[in-house]
Amino acid sequence: KSLGQETPKFVCTGGGSDANHLVGLPVSVMDGCGPKSGRYHSEEEYLAVDSLRQRFELLYETIREIAGR
Repeated sequence: KSLGQETPKFVCTGGGSDANHLVGLPVSVMDGCGPKSGRYHSEEEYLAVDSLRQRFELLYETIREIAGR
């Protein structure tokens, strides 16, 4: 909220990710924090460049908050 953004929703999606390789380990994984994008793995795949800074700031503040605990 301090960044003027919506509070992210943390959910289990069961989607495909390299994070799946860590499923048996006692660690937490942050995934899906990248820029807004869509139509993955197609000729119409895109990335919303204007979302890069917003997502970076969100990830940075989240890590900073966790590290401060």
